[in-house]
Amino acid sequence: MINDNLGSKRRKLEESSSIFNVFPETNYEIAEKAKSNFSKPSPDDIVLKAQETNSQEIAVGVKALKLDSKKPAVTKPKKKIDVSKELGVKLSKPSLSFGVIGHVDSGKSTLAGRLLYDLKIVDSKTLHKLTKESESIGKASFALAWIMDQTKDERERGVTVDICQTQFKTEKSLFTMIDCPGHKSFIPQMINGISQADLTLLIVDAGKNAFESSFGLSGQTREQITIARNLGLDRLVVAVNKMDTADWQQDRFEQIVDELTQFLVDDLAFAKEKIRFVPISGLSGGNVVAKQKLSWYSKGTLMEVLEAEAELKHSEDSADRFNDEFIMSINDIETSSDDVLISGRVNSGKIQPGESIAVSPSGDVGVVDKIFANIESPGAPKAKQDRDLVIVGEFVTLKVKNLSLPDNVKVGDLVSRSNSPIQASMKIKCKITTFKMNLPLLLGSQFILFRNNISVPATLSNIEGRKKKHLGSNQDALVEIDLVERPIPVLTYAQDSKLGRVVLRKNGETIGAGTVEEVL
Repeated sequence: MINDNLGSKRRKLEESSSIFNVFPETNYEIAEKAKSNFSKPSPDDIVLKAQETNSQEIAVGVKALKLDSKKPAVTKPKKKIDVSKELGVKLSKPSLSFGVIGHVDSGKSTLAGRLLYDLKIVDSKTLHKLTKESESIGKASFALAWIMDQTKDERERGVTVDICQTQFKTEKSLFTMIDCPGHKSFIPQMINGISQADLTLLIVDAGKNAFESSFGLSGQTREQITIARNLGLDRLVVAVNKMDTADWQQDRFEQIVDELTQFLVDDLAFAKEKIRFVPISGLSGGNVVAKQKLSWYSKGTLMEVLEAEAELKHSEDSADRFNDEFIMSINDIETSSDDVLISGRVNSGKIQPGESIAVSPSGDVGVVDKIFANIESPGAPKAKQDRDLVIVGEFVTLKVKNLSLPDNVKVGDLVSRSNSPIQASMKIKCKITTFKMNLPLLLGSQFILFRNNISVPATLSNIEGRKKKHLGSNQDALVEIDLVERPIPVLTYAQDSKLGRVVLRKNGETIGAGTVEEVL
């Protein structure tokens, strides 16, 4: 929550000058985990607490939705620009956001740090400093991981807790890298991160028995990639990491490729041509940016594969998507007495400084005063870049003025143009697929519903077209879901293929996923 006792109310964990954006915990069930050494309230506790304040929350939501009953003013951009020309400049360079996922200790953060260091986004002075700091607590090999794991909690545990995002560009492409937690306790935050990506970068450990452990029933590889697939990510790069510990053996690499391919194609319906496998070592840097000499592999480094994926996405992009309604999902908020800084991903359309926006579900309306982004280039100094225009796919910060209820703006809210507010609701109809469950999902069953980077307690209120009013494992159904805590902004899958997806979790397990078919 925003701390009203601070003069400058901040939700960032790091200074704004950092190239990284470590997103704070949002209001889902893991909020207390990072603060109390992995302890967590049960889903029943969450729902009961929500029910206690249900009427109050709904009253606040309804009041907010009625904040401005008159038609909001639509303002024009501050600066007259040639939009077609600006779009041409932006579209001249491929862009790609990729989420880094994988079982805990697979080397995700080390790989991400290695990538930034070898691309010269992070200099040797910074790495030397981190090496000394990690050595001082007996964790010398963690220096690269500490480039991404920036909080004291993460560094002491050696476990990524929050997602960490950084934007950088190379000569060929613009990238947004989102490092996601791998520990089972932080799957909700992994959902937050991967839901913002265009492509999944899965890291698996090639060490002795490490892959088998992470891919087994108690590992996180299956669950994480299943979630990513059900969130609509159909392109996958698999980095087979720590190949140096397996002596770069071709047999080990091919064994992992075969086992994963069978699961990805047969169980998750990935198209085989949309999966790329790369042997790497994040710690030594082999085949990450610099080529590793291998007689049996010649398909490019990890960076070359990512560049190729960016080019492919660029070639498939339709110019029409920039004419869609402007929608942005909020990842981070910073408030002061005069304005609100809203950071997030532009999910569709475009916007310019001077134009008016609405925030859902509060219904509050404000004006975009400035837009800026942090994008790093190899060897270039850190600097915020003011923007005259931002478009779908970009991660930016909007400086918004004239909001009547700035404290009602929350992570997970959606921003749109003031004349096209997004509907908020307490009830939705979804087409869902259940996963393997220990117990059936009954009418009235309570669970946590995730939509992009927001999560709320919910209940199953109806199952259409079934005599038996329950769902077992691996079943498809059209269902109605009631939200317990507060209304949330909702788009159907037909309106937005990313924001129209949901994931269901219960008792710390992912029990299903699906698409929003109707807002009730």
